[in-house]
Amino acid sequence: YVGVLLDRGPELVAGLLGVLASGAAYVPLDKVYPTNRLEAMLEDSKAVVTITAGDLGAKIAGFAQLDVGTLDLTQELPVDEGADDASERWFGKTLAKCTRDDVAYCLFPSGSTGRPKGIVHGHGGYVSGVLETMRAVFECAAGEGGDGVAGGILTVGSSGWITGQSYMLMGPLLAATRSVLMVGSPVFPTPLRAFETIANERVTVFKTGSAVIRQLMTDPANAARLDAVAARSKKHLRVATFCAEPVSAEAVSYTHLRAHETEAERV
Repeated sequence: YVGVLLDRGPELVAGLLGVLASGAAYVPLDKVYPTNRLEAMLEDSKAVVTITAGDLGAKIAGFAQLDVGTLDLTQELPVDEGADDASERWFGKTLAKCTRDDVAYCLFPSGSTGRPKGIVHGHGGYVSGVLETMRAVFECAAGEGGDGVAGGILTVGSSGWITGQSYMLMGPLLAATRSVLMVGSPVFPTPLRAFETIANERVTVFKTGSAVIRQLMTDPANAARLDAVAARSKKHLRVATFCAEPVSAEAVSYTHLRAHETEAERV
C-alpha cells in the first residue's frame, strides 16, 4: 500500500492516479485526523511509502519506527527524460495491468466503536458500482461539463471518506464527467462558498452531508443569501443529494424551499 496525504487539489488527483498506474493500492489519509490515527492506519495497512507535500509531511515525521518512506511532491521527482509524451514521462512506457480482483485502495472508517479497521475495495466491484451510480442515479453523461458546457459534479467531502473517494474523484473520472474540485475547505468561511461554486461553475450534480445544510440553518440571514444563489443555479442544477448521516425533515424542507422560486413550485 501507498499512503496518500495531500490537500484537496490537482496534486491529490495526480497522486492517486500515479499509485494506480504503478499497479499499487493506496490508503487515503486526511490531515485533520489525529496523529495516532494516521500512525495506526499506516501500521495496519503496512504501507511502504507515503505521498505528501510540504508541511503535511510533518504529520507523519515521527513514524520512523514504521519504516514508511516519504515522497514529497514539492521536491524534484525522478522522471523519464527520454519519454515521448507527458504520460510516458511520469508513468513510464507501460502502465500496470490490473484485474478486477486486484485491490484499488483501503479505506478506514471513523472507528467510533474502537480502532478503525481497513475496508479493502477491489477494482472490479468498486468500479462497476460507482460507474453505475454516476450513470443511473445521477444521469451523468460522458463529456458533461467539458469544453465550457454547463455540467459537472461538486462533492463536499474528504478524500479519506468513501463519499469523497467515489464522487469527488473516481466516479467523475470513470464517467468522463467534470469534477469541480474546490481547493481548501468548501465550507469555510461559510457553507455558502460551496453553493456559490455551484452557481459560478454551473454544476449539475451536488453531493454533500446534511451537516452543511444544518450549518446554514443556524443563521436566518442565510436563507435570503441562498435564495439568491439558487436563482442562478436553477437552470442547470438537477440533482442535490445528502449523505453520510441521517437527514432531518427540517433540512429537507429548508433545501426544498430554496430550490423552488414560486409558491406553486414549493407545494
